[in-house]
Amino acid sequence: MMQTLAEKCCWNLRGVCAGVLLLCLTGCADPVTIQNFQQIQPGMTQQEVEKVMGRPADQNYQGILTWKTGEKRTISIVLDDRQRVSEKTMEGLQ
Repeated sequence: MMQTLAEKCCWNLRGVCAGVLLLCLTGCADPVTIQNFQQIQPGMTQQEVEKVMGRPADQNYQGILTWKTGEKRTISIVLDDRQRVSEKTMEGLQ
């Protein structure tokens, strides 16, 4: 049975929509997890941390980067004068 042009376009549109949805879901994943926290190691650069965590929600002039999910779960990273991780803290993660 041959598909009409409208049916082919409909199937193509469904595939595009599914791809966009998948991209949004993976791109919007919550970075504030115990698994991500455990991947952050002393000596990592900010760029290396951002590969794991994404861009921080907040960065102050003292080199503290913070990622938050609501008010309950937070990961903070302190960068030393070489812009490398010197310490990390988490709140609300188990």
